[in-house]
Amino acid sequence: MDTLSLSLRAWPEYNTNASSLSSIIPRISQQRGHIRNITEEGLLEEIKAAESGDDAVEVGESQEGDAGVDQSKSRMDEILRARQEMLKQIEAASLEAYRALDFISLLLSKETPRTAEISLSQNIQQLVPLGSLGADKIPAPQLSPEEQRDQALISRGWKLQGLENTAEYLLRSADRLEKEVESESRYWAQILAVRDKSWSVCRLPRERHTLGVRFGFGEAAAGFRERGLAALRRGEDGNITLDQGIASSRIKTVRVRIRRSKAITGASAIPDQPKPEDSTSIENLILQARNSVYEEELFYELSREARQLANQGVRTIDDTIVLSIGETTQILIDLIPIDEAASTDSEQLLPPSDTSDGDIAQGIALALRILLSYAHRVNLKRRSQLPPPIDRKRPIPPHFILHPILAHLLHQQALRALKCLLDSLVAPAVAAGLQASYSLSTYTNCTSPAQPPMPMATQKARNIATTTPADAVVDRFKDRLESTATIHFPGNQTLVLETHTALHIPILGTEYVITTKPANQSTAPTPTPPNIEGTNGKTQTPLPSTVRFNSLNEITLYLSWTLSRSIAEQIRLLTPATDPATTTTPTTLPDQAGWEPLGGQRGMTTELQKSFPQRAHIRRVKVEAVPGKLTLRWGDTNGKDGANVHVWEGGAGGAGGEKTLVDVVRVAGALPVNEAPARSSSPAG
Repeated sequence: MDTLSLSLRAWPEYNTNASSLSSIIPRISQQRGHIRNITEEGLLEEIKAAESGDDAVEVGESQEGDAGVDQSKSRMDEILRARQEMLKQIEAASLEAYRALDFISLLLSKETPRTAEISLSQNIQQLVPLGSLGADKIPAPQLSPEEQRDQALISRGWKLQGLENTAEYLLRSADRLEKEVESESRYWAQILAVRDKSWSVCRLPRERHTLGVRFGFGEAAAGFRERGLAALRRGEDGNITLDQGIASSRIKTVRVRIRRSKAITGASAIPDQPKPEDSTSIENLILQARNSVYEEELFYELSREARQLANQGVRTIDDTIVLSIGETTQILIDLIPIDEAASTDSEQLLPPSDTSDGDIAQGIALALRILLSYAHRVNLKRRSQLPPPIDRKRPIPPHFILHPILAHLLHQQALRALKCLLDSLVAPAVAAGLQASYSLSTYTNCTSPAQPPMPMATQKARNIATTTPADAVVDRFKDRLESTATIHFPGNQTLVLETHTALHIPILGTEYVITTKPANQSTAPTPTPPNIEGTNGKTQTPLPSTVRFNSLNEITLYLSWTLSRSIAEQIRLLTPATDPATTTTPTTLPDQAGWEPLGGQRGMTTELQKSFPQRAHIRRVKVEAVPGKLTLRWGDTNGKDGANVHVWEGGAGGAGGEKTLVDVVRVAGALPVNEAPARSSSPAG
């Protein structure tokens, strides 16, 4: 009998999404890998191979991305295998859960068949009738007396063992608690000892459960202010350890050395290395940390300030600040660990034949530390005052620490050079039998008594920053340095030479102020020196009584010219009645008149002339004073006599038999004779 097969399935509908680009690209990537590995040549080869019936088409041998395609396919296969394995495990777990549910439901079907039928599967209901599985409670087996005794002994043994373990645990806990109490007692005793030493103990900002000690300075720079706080951590034995974080625990100090002619002649003292017993004391550790932070801040401020003093010969070379004082002297300042003080000194210290350089270096080191403490106090005063209505944040300038030190060194150098200059000018004048001297008063503004500071109550009432006597001393140390030299030249002429040194406006270095005070006048106009003020010394308009100079060379020219003028004035004061060259009274020989200044201006020239009217003869004298030498030149203007010179170079003139100025003037002012006078030169040096 023929049968007719009819399909009851609906005719498949056309899926428009299957041909969309969003569905084609994932299928291409799944079948062939990444789309960048598909090329036109490869597709053409596949088409040709399919048309020729070759099933084993090897595509991609000529393509560069075969390895990438294989790797993508293998990775996809691994993912598919892992998915299948995971589904198998889930299915197995589900079957086990269904079997357990059927077992419990079948067990409960004897007692509550209606409830169990709900959760029992259909297959079990068809295969096994309800209530076919049940459970009964049976009594435990009875133990014999011997077994009961064994069980009791075992139970007692377990209890005893548990009690022993508990007792041992409690004893260990008691010992640990005792050690903890001792550690805590030792820790807090050391904390109280630190606080009793007036150190500030507080909580750390970022670790509120940890105590710390503040040993830094509140007015220090921002970076060093934060380093002034360290944690006080408890060790295993209860002793405190000082935790400074990432900061180095090595103790550093600022060292000052003096180098003269490329040799170290003096150095400041270096603190001793702490002893092993001192390294365990928390007070000593805090002191060492404070000193090290202070020294590092000091060198930091010195390095900042050194950049502003480049015009004064200050340089920073290889972490060393070099202050050049003169041509051969240098001050070296560096920061070194105290345990490497000997190894870091590449230049060995010379044997101490003279300890003055060592004392100077130590004094400079102490002054640097005092000035930094004073800068902290100034910051505190500035912060304590009322701020202006509109406060603009401005960059904080570096503290003036090197400025006063360098000013003192430059002032001492200027005084030494000035003393050598005055000695070289006065000595030849004294050798010539003239009255010349000087007196030098150093640091007149620092040694003069200072006014007592205002009482504290008055300062607070007037809202004035509190000033202590120590502050007043440091203020005078940082102020302008002044020294006064009183110079007495021949001709009753007195000069007051003031030397001012400062490294702030308006003075940036050393300034010399000269005031002329003749004996007959309290303050006389100071004449213009030649080649200094732009004149030739013959001007009729005098300058004010006070003149200022900025270099020692200008002072040398001015003092030499002034000494020459004063000696010329002294020669002029030798009147005919007292002139040793006058052999008779002036009335009998009127042609022997006194010396008169050339040009007619008295006290303003270094050349004199003497006329002989009856003989129609003129004799001229010129005085030249330079450091270390006094020269007197004379001759005739008619050309008959050559230049005559007499030189004094220092020593005891006159008293030792050498010619004095009066003797030479007698020869120069004598009546000319037919023969020419011989050349005279008698250095008394």
